[in-house]
Amino acid sequence: MFLTIMIISQSPWDTVWTYTEHHTNYERLRRLSIDRQGNVVVTGRTDEVSYGDDLLVIKLDSSGNLQWKRIFDGPFDNSDEGISVTVDSTGNYVVVGATASFSVSSSVDIWVMRFDAQTGDTLWSTVIEWSEWDAPIDILTLPNGTLAITGYTYSFDYYTSDVLLMKMDPYSGDTTLVIVYPGSEYWEKGIAIAFDSEGYLLIGGEIRDSNYAYDGLLMKVDTSGNVIWQTTPGGAGNDYIRDVMVDDNGDYVFVGHTNSYSDSFDVWIGKVRALDGSIIWSRNLGGQYNEFSYSIFQDSEGRYIVSGYTTSPEYPGKDMLIYMLNPQDGSVIDSTVMHFEADDVIMDGGQSPDGSYVFAGYYSYPADILVIKTLGTRATTSAQEKHSGDYLKYVPGGIVAEKSVGIEIYSPSGRRLMHKSLNRGEKLNLKPGLYMIKISSDGRRQTEKVLIH
Repeated sequence: MFLTIMIISQSPWDTVWTYTEHHTNYERLRRLSIDRQGNVVVTGRTDEVSYGDDLLVIKLDSSGNLQWKRIFDGPFDNSDEGISVTVDSTGNYVVVGATASFSVSSSVDIWVMRFDAQTGDTLWSTVIEWSEWDAPIDILTLPNGTLAITGYTYSFDYYTSDVLLMKMDPYSGDTTLVIVYPGSEYWEKGIAIAFDSEGYLLIGGEIRDSNYAYDGLLMKVDTSGNVIWQTTPGGAGNDYIRDVMVDDNGDYVFVGHTNSYSDSFDVWIGKVRALDGSIIWSRNLGGQYNEFSYSIFQDSEGRYIVSGYTTSPEYPGKDMLIYMLNPQDGSVIDSTVMHFEADDVIMDGGQSPDGSYVFAGYYSYPADILVIKTLGTRATTSAQEKHSGDYLKYVPGGIVAEKSVGIEIYSPSGRRLMHKSLNRGEKLNLKPGLYMIKISSDGRRQTEKVLIH
C-alpha cells in the first residue's frame, strides 16, 4: 500500500466554540471587536423584543459564554441596527448604528452609543439627525483615543449620497469633525476605515454612476480630513470594496467582491502603496458560482484572513468561506468552506490574543445570530499515513478507488476541479498539490484534505 497523504491533525478552521441565537424573524450580526482579554463584542439587529428590527449588542467572554446583551429601539419603533463596534482606549465599547426610530419621516439617522465593558451599562448615547438619509458603516478608535466614523449622507446633496467622515470625543460623545466628500457620481459611500502608523486614514467604499455601474473607492486622508489621494481600483464590471486594513508592512489592503473578471462574482482582494495608491497586486478568487467577502484581518503570523460566503459548493445555498492568503502576492495558503445549517454568512472576523480566530455573521433562513471561534494560529500540524476509510487509497500521483465511489475535487481556494464516479480499482491521476476531496458512497458522505505527492 502506497500512502502519501498528509493529514492535518489540527486545522486553523477547527471549531473551538459556537454561539447562536434563534428568534422569530430576520436577525444578523454585522461587525465584531475583540478586547485585550479576548472578550468578543458583536453588534447587529434582532426582533427578539419587538416585531421591528432593534439594535443589538452582545458581549461574550473568551469561552463563548454570554456576559450581557442589550437591545435598543427608538421612540417611533422603526428599524434600528448596529452597524459597527470598536473597543475604545479605556477598554469600553462604542457602537455605531443606523436608526429610523427618531424621525417622524422614518429617514435614517446616525446612532452612537458607548457601553461599560463590564456591566453593559450605557455611558452615553447620541443620535445625529441631519435633514435627510445618513448612515454610518464603520467605526474605529484612533491611537489618540478619538473615534473615527465613515459612512454616507444625503443631507448635503439631496440627489446624491456623499462619503462621510466624522470624529467624536469618546468620553462625551461630542462631534469634533464632520467632513463630507462631494463626488461627481450618483452614489458614493464610505464602507470601511483604517489608520496607518503616520496618522493617515484609509477609507474604502464604492461609487455608483447613473447607469448603475459600481467601482471600488479608496481614499487616503490626513488627520484634518484633507484628501491625499483617491483611486478607483477594479475592472470593467461591478467592483465592491467591503473592508480595508493597513498591514504590518504599512501597505493598504482592501477586500470585497467583483464580477469584472468572470461571469460570476469572485472574492476580490488587492494591495496598494500607501504613498500614492498604486496597485502592488490584485487577485480575484472564486468557484463555479458566486463568492462574496466582507472582512479581512492580518493574523499574528502575517497572513491575511479573508471571510465571507460562497454559493459554489451547494448552489444556490450559502456556505461560510474563509481564505488564508500570502501577503506577498495574495496567493492562497489555505481555505475552508464551512456549512452550519443553511445560508451561512460571515460578515466580520478578527484574532483573539490567544491566536484564535473569531467570526460573526448569521445562518439559516431568514437569519439567526452566529459567532464561531476557531483554532487559528493555535493549530498544530502533523503528517501520517492513512486510508480514506474503505473508499480510497492515496498513491503517488493520484488516488485509487477501493470500491465504487463518487468524488468531487476542489482546489484550496474552493474552486471545483472535478466531479466524477470511480469504479473499484480505477485510478485517477492528480498533479502534486493540496486538494479537498468529497467522497460519496452507499448513501454516506465525507470530506478529506489531502496532499498528493
